[in-house]
Amino acid sequence: TQLLLHKSVDKLGMVFVGVHVRRTEDFAGYKRFGHPMVDEKYFLTGMDHYRKKYGGSCVFILASDSMDWCRDKFTAEDVYLIGGISPAEDLALLAACNHSLVSYGSFGLWAGLFAGGEVIVPHSILLYKGTSSETTATQFGWT
Repeated sequence: TQLLLHKSVDKLGMVFVGVHVRRTEDFAGYKRFGHPMVDEKYFLTGMDHYRKKYGGSCVFILASDSMDWCRDKFTAEDVYLIGGISPAEDLALLAACNHSLVSYGSFGLWAGLFAGGEVIVPHSILLYKGTSSETTATQFGWT
């Protein structure tokens, strides 16, 4: 199914980027392994990277455990906030995309692995030595 979707999308010239925003632990001053969590600037910068690379054919499919926060922060016309229904459906949506922009945790990592393509992760992931995030990013050469 994913291969058929990608072939159909290729004919249309559309590029789908799955965006996973993990905010479960995010609140003022929270640090993960002693490092600040990423904020909306990280995601906006990642989206700009894909927009520059693919132009107007880029569409962002966003899923999060905090969809209200995402609705407030991500208002561009090429961003579709269609996640938040259930974890299984969110993962299926993200996995069907061409590329990924993820934050922390195994959920986003699995989405990036299933989707294939380019996967952008926060540079700070490399500071979390021994975690699944750091190991996966290193093994697959994700940026």
